[in-house]
Amino acid sequence: MLGEMCVAHAREVPPEIGFHDQTGNLRSSIGYAVFVDGVAVHSAYEQTLQVKRLQMLGEMCVAHAREVPPEIGFHDQTGNLRSSIGYAVFVDGVAVHSAYEQTLNGATGVKVGEALAKKVGETTTGVCLVVTAGMNYAVHVESKGRDVITSAEQLAKRELPKMLERLVKNIQRAAEA
Repeated sequence: MLGEMCVAHAREVPPEIGFHDQTGNLRSSIGYAVFVDGVAVHSAYEQTLQVKRLQMLGEMCVAHAREVPPEIGFHDQTGNLRSSIGYAVFVDGVAVHSAYEQTLNGATGVKVGEALAKKVGETTTGVCLVVTAGMNYAVHVESKGRDVITSAEQLAKRELPKMLERLVKNIQRAAEA
């Protein structure tokens, strides 16, 4: 298999790269990163394919998370939580693509989501997708049984192996041609 998948909740991110509140405590945040690490990249073409696949997966996850019905998800008050849902693709710790969209008056949500993705992604190696719900109260919302990005995480766990398998087949076909 091409690389390994690891799902790491942002609340488990070590304090040295996490977000701290004014008291110095690691803030509760929720997000996750799907790492495709240790991948042998033999060409720029292969890396481009990997990045494109992860962009597709990021778009799928974000669309899914943003479309969760309010009855099982949450109702927008300010738009910050929904605006903090987005993704970034990193190559060896450098963001090569990012997608966050403001909802209502959620400019703060966009900034917090992007900052969380950067904090998680900048420490990675290989090609990495980071999908976030970056507002500090996202954990609280999920702890109440609401779906902020949990179902999007499950989607990523189902889809990533399929995408990687297709990627390997495409690379093999290209090498044979």
